[in-house]
Amino acid sequence: MEVTTSHELFYDIKAHVPINEVSASLIGLEGILDRVPAFLEEIYPDIDVQIVKIYIDEIKAGSLSERFLVEFFFGSQEDFDQKIRDLREKFGMDNPKFTRYIVGVAVLALLSSGCWSAYNLIKPKTVPKHIEINNNTIINIAAEATQLTTEEIKEIIHNVTKDEVEFAKDASRIILPAKNAKNGSIIIDNERKAIITHLAIQETPTVELEHLKEFEDEFTEYYENVDIIIRATDKDKNKSGWRVFVPDIDKKMRLNMHIAPGINKETLSHLDIVKGDISAVYKRKPGKEPKLLLVFLMKINN
Repeated sequence: MEVTTSHELFYDIKAHVPINEVSASLIGLEGILDRVPAFLEEIYPDIDVQIVKIYIDEIKAGSLSERFLVEFFFGSQEDFDQKIRDLREKFGMDNPKFTRYIVGVAVLALLSSGCWSAYNLIKPKTVPKHIEINNNTIINIAAEATQLTTEEIKEIIHNVTKDEVEFAKDASRIILPAKNAKNGSIIIDNERKAIITHLAIQETPTVELEHLKEFEDEFTEYYENVDIIIRATDKDKNKSGWRVFVPDIDKKMRLNMHIAPGINKETLSHLDIVKGDISAVYKRKPGKEPKLLLVFLMKINN
């Protein structure tokens, strides 16, 4: 059984966001979303999430908005349907809307708890006042949505986030655009209660610190005025980003390219070879070649 839900991460900010912060937030979002299947399986022990696929649907400038799609492939349709049916009857929601709501709640609860983990890594002997208040509100939302207790929700989050360092790192990346903006907050799926507050964000440390060597494994390279080759068959694949060849990076492999806000996709769709400026985010592991994570088209020079 396949279920697709659409979501929006809205950054309520008044400033333009640098490309490197957008790319960092997308990497962090992918890390948080990778934990959602385990979260759902903990809530509904009878279901089996076999595969999850994540697509970026749209990025908008202004107040930054990241729209994304999540596809879940479940092992048992009957068990999943019954769980959702029981809960939607309680809340009076139709099936697709409630499924979307549950996934949004999972993302929100994981992100909020990730902010706490980030704080705990840096200041383990103190309590983050604003993060605690925000997190308690969100845990209560998750408990109400799933008909579990707050303690059960906390235990589920603990069970699916045992890699605390990576978990904290992902959360700190997601909040970065809001942290570097004045009074920035994050709202999920236009639910005003589903918010990471400005005070909680400012209290969350940026985990990319020099003394935490676990995090010194990513870097960004910039390429100016390079050829970007777009095949005609790839121009309508907006869900997963456009697949392109960038000979300056790799002469054979097609790369997933995300397009920065402000670039006209209609103009781009009429070009087979683009001259442009791009940023490429790589991850490096000891003893291995760097792995390309993201490519962003920042500017067209044609």
